[in-house]
Amino acid sequence: MLTSAAVRAAVFDAVPGGYRTGPVDEALVRAEEELAALERAECVRAHGAAAWRARTDELAAVLRGRLERPRTQRFRRPARVRTRGYSVAHVDVLCERVAERLATGTGPDAAAVREAVFPPAHGERAYEEQQVDAFLDRVVEYLLAVR
Repeated sequence: MLTSAAVRAAVFDAVPGGYRTGPVDEALVRAEEELAALERAECVRAHGAAAWRARTDELAAVLRGRLERPRTQRFRRPARVRTRGYSVAHVDVLCERVAERLATGTGPDAAAVREAVFPPAHGERAYEEQQVDAFLDRVVEYLLAVR
């Protein structure tokens, strides 16, 4: 069964003469959002609204656990000093905005999180890209779940 998570994880290699990214990305976003809505409706139908709230509460707790870590300590550093990662300062700014969203309901939506771009950094000024990307996937999952 195709899921919103599978659509979110889809990656296509850029090749000369390949597809135009804009229309494909827009179609993937629409598919992800529609699948997330269907998943929510199916869970509520099968298990009730309380089960869906419990699921979103669990996901929010996981996100808060990461967000409550001190600035500059939210994610691992790249294993090697010369390995490129995401700028700690820029990732932390987005994390603070996501924390605001969880606390108050105001802050970035799923589109803003999906479109986030961080300058490259190295060593202690960088977070490991894969760990940040996995966290941001969970943020998008949560934001779609509570729409």
